[in-house]
Amino acid sequence: MQITASAISLNVEVPHSIGNVRHPMMQLALARCFASQQVIAVLVDPLAGNTRVHRFYERFGFQFVESRRFGSDDCLVYRVNRSDWHHENVIALL
Repeated sequence: MQITASAISLNVEVPHSIGNVRHPMMQLALARCFASQQVIAVLVDPLAGNTRVHRFYERFGFQFVESRRFGSDDCLVYRVNRSDWHHENVIALL
């Protein structure tokens, strides 16, 4: 079995004053990732102290995997499996 990996970088910093576009952006990002049948999971690694973002990812089905240090940053690694992703939410956006 051959395992390959790819990555995208998504950093969404949107002022609260323009409304909540983070949810649709995340839904579309996940839809793009899972468009390939070869993708079985998506990983994210937010900063350990950013509890607001942890809750955001958890609402999308991400589960905590482990704590990791990337360079000088303490991060938490989260994962959502294809089988746990709720794609029907994206259809309403399209």
